[in-house]
Amino acid sequence: MRTDALHPRSPKGSRAAPRYRDKHVKGAFEVMKFTEISDYPLDGGIATEWIPTAVVSPSQWQVDTRPLSYEHEAILRQPGSPARPSWLGAVFTIAHRYDPEVFDVAIRAWLCRHEAFHTIGDRTAYGEPAAGGVIRRTYREARLGLRRHVVGHVPDGTELARRLTNMFDASLSAHSWPHVRVVSISPLSSVDSDDQFTVVFAADHLVMDAYSIMLSINEIQQFYRGMLLDEEVEVNPVGSHIEFSSIDRETGGAVTPDHPTVAAWDGFSDLPPLLPHDRLPTEIGRPHQTNDGGRQIGYSEYIADGDQARALNTHARAVGVSTQAAVFAAIALACQGVTGDHHTRLVMPWHTRHESRFLTSVGWYVGLAPLHIELGSAATFVDACSAAASGLGVARVHSRVPYRRVTELLGACSAPAFVVSYLDLRRVPGASEWPARRAQALRSEAYSDREVYLWIGRVDDGLTLSARYPATDSAGLVGEFIDLVGETLRVAAAEGFEMSLDQYIARDRVPIETTRTA
Repeated sequence: MRTDALHPRSPKGSRAAPRYRDKHVKGAFEVMKFTEISDYPLDGGIATEWIPTAVVSPSQWQVDTRPLSYEHEAILRQPGSPARPSWLGAVFTIAHRYDPEVFDVAIRAWLCRHEAFHTIGDRTAYGEPAAGGVIRRTYREARLGLRRHVVGHVPDGTELARRLTNMFDASLSAHSWPHVRVVSISPLSSVDSDDQFTVVFAADHLVMDAYSIMLSINEIQQFYRGMLLDEEVEVNPVGSHIEFSSIDRETGGAVTPDHPTVAAWDGFSDLPPLLPHDRLPTEIGRPHQTNDGGRQIGYSEYIADGDQARALNTHARAVGVSTQAAVFAAIALACQGVTGDHHTRLVMPWHTRHESRFLTSVGWYVGLAPLHIELGSAATFVDACSAAASGLGVARVHSRVPYRRVTELLGACSAPAFVVSYLDLRRVPGASEWPARRAQALRSEAYSDREVYLWIGRVDDGLTLSARYPATDSAGLVGEFIDLVGETLRVAAAEGFEMSLDQYIARDRVPIETTRTA
């Protein structure tokens, strides 16, 4: 398909790039991490904001009878506006000269391709949610427009990162449209450019999940290159998240209070807010001595290099489990090492792209599941992997039931506070080009004295771990926990899975360098 078939064509930095080095991991690496803009070595330049526009205001868009997802409606039913912004995005470079007219067309092609960008939930249609309900409105026109706002030349990368953070915080919300913003950062002259420029985009978390971010990096790059060079762009038909929302409703509507998934979540109710054990939540959850109004600490590193990750995979296959099971076995061991508890309970996100039409669709395709790993009878790391694999198998089934439907049936709405995500990103289109593109996933700043979130990614160069957690005076427990996860995996990669469990955590540890965003 030619790019012009989608839309007719319309009329060097201030900071050194950081390196993340672990004394147990060979070499130094640029990390595809999941963190804040302030942690990215952003180059200064001419910043231009690209804001989606429509012919009429969202309140005049057509009523769409397709339902909102459980998650979308739950967010809109919350009274008032969100206390803190919650958005996801990415930053990357495009290795071609900057042409604003071409960029305009490329971004519109990307926006129009995904229906999630031009639909809203209208909670004012019948009054406040408590008094009525919410409806969906969708922009049915063939094209979206873009308003170009030249912010100007910002030579300092740190200052530019601050401005971008403030811009996304102020403009992105589930309660207003547009849900997405794009910023181009171009050099002052072609001499400075080296034929490349930077792109930053962000969207409310209801519009994008992690895979949507990764897919969009490649898609925007493809559209821009094709339109600049007049080349064909291969784009497959893509499903709409609005269509998925109907499936979400159908699935949740069939769930009754006696459903096994409801029972599984109810089993976590003795540990509100769904934290895995005693010591970690009690210590971490203390609201005293937090910095910056409760802003969380950010952390990112490689916990295994490429050779170590491949060795883990080889050992895992030899005993009939996956690398994912080995990772969660290490997490369970680390929890046990920090707390002394044989039971690890956490919440795990799973993708819900179960149909091929949604594989490259932008949207929030995430299901939450309770994960329980019990190590009481485990003697070796093989046993721990088997316990983790068993827990993961159960959790995968539970992830298909919308979490918000479960909270409706249980009469509880506690947000999960200990969440661990695992993503194998090696087969995401364009993943091999991320290092050259300086690509990084972004999230908004987080404020909480209780939440502990971990994102573990399998990439070509190894295993990455990003985290956010409370900046309390006892938050060192989380650092200790993360150290144990990495150490266990590296020992398992080097020594195999047959050693007794105490041999994996009894070694002298060397502190790991971290990058903190708070």
